[in-house]
Formats: sequence, structure tokens, C-alpha cells
Amino acid sequence: FFFFKQKTAYEMQRGLVGSEMCIRDRYQRRVHGPYTSKNRTAGALLRRFDWLISYKGAIEHILESGYPVSLVFGDADYTCQYMGGLAVAEKLEWSGKEGFLKADWKDDILDNHLYAVTKSFKKFSFYRIFHSGHLIPKDQPLYAYYNLYKFIA
Repeated sequence: FFFFKQKTAYEMQRGLVGSEMCIRDRYQRRVHGPYTSKNRTAGALLRRFDWLISYKGAIEHILESGYPVSLVFGDADYTCQYMGGLAVAEKLEWSGKEGFLKADWKDDILDNHLYAVTKSFKKFSFYRIFHSGHLIPKDQPLYAYYNLYKFIA
């Protein structure tokens, strides 16, 4: 993990443009070559450490067991993008799938501030948190605490 100006390599926010992280990436490409599948070092690292693990079956099982499930995504998260998370949420096979697909988006307001939009059905919720990257508690601490409290209450 790389931390520069309290941002991570997982975020795509305006604060990263021109930051040390972007400078580091430009230097890396110039000195070591682009990060492509043809770059042997990068390719080897990706094959060894970067893989996708699907939790789709586990989430479906938990939903059918009656436990609450919340999928929470920051809208500026580069690695775990909310659009991909929503696509997965809409493809989950469970008894409430049709209800979730028909559910309306709702604004989640705390202290007169719009923090997120949510889509929920029964015990399944999807959150898109605004102005937040990969580290939601760092970017939106008040809302992260509030959201956790709502989940466990």
C-alpha cells in the first residue's frame, strides 16, 4: 500500500492529480516500462498476488439464511468500484432478487448532508457513499460510524 498526502493507490479523487503518487507512477513507467501483461515482472506479480475471489455464493447463502447484508462502496474507489459492486448485487440469486431490482434509490442524509444513496430490500442493502475512496472510515468517518450503527442496531 502506498500513502501519499493521506490518499491511497486505490482512489481516484482530484487530490491525487499531480501528487507524489502520480509522479511515482510516471517515474516507474519511464524507468521500468509500462505495467502491461507483456512486462514480465508486473505480469508475474499480478499472477501471484492479484486475483479475483467471488463471494457471490456466500452472500447468497447468508441472505437466504435471513442475516442482514450490506454492500458498501465509495464512489471514488478505483479498485472496488461501486458500478461493479452494483452489477454483482443485481445478479445475486436469492428469494428477494426481484424486490431488490425493483427497489428505488433513496438519499441517505445525516445532519442535513447527503452522504450516500442506498437501495434496499428486506435485509439486503447497497450503499454508494459520496466523496469516499477505498477507506470509507477515513474519508467519511461520521457516516461510516452511523452506517455501522444502523447495521448492528
